[in-house]
Amino acid sequence: MMELVGTVLLSKGFQVVQASNGQQGLQLAASHRPDVVILDLIMPGIDGFQVIERLRANPETKKIPVVIHTGVALTHDERQRLAHQVQSITCKTEPRTLLEAVDRVEALNGETSAA
Repeated sequence: MMELVGTVLLSKGFQVVQASNGQQGLQLAASHRPDVVILDLIMPGIDGFQVIERLRANPETKKIPVVIHTGVALTHDERQRLAHQVQSITCKTEPRTLLEAVDRVEALNGETSAA
């Protein structure tokens, strides 16, 4: 799935840096400072919830927008836990929603840069 998402984003003109686990993702986020992090919740090592907590705790990465892209059905409590931490939650069964979420983040970043 990660390769497919990467290929689609590349075809849309985005630069893509991929991580195979949460720890590597945190390191790449700190070193590359991406415009957006697309994050699954189920990963080897630390899970997506822990990645978000660590991103937000680090002054260098706390403002990077995060889009959750997962196949996990989230409970109400999990959605509440993520509500103020991420820009969007998308489902892997609806790939178009991921592109729409990334476009929204990109548009917001453009507005912020222009302000």
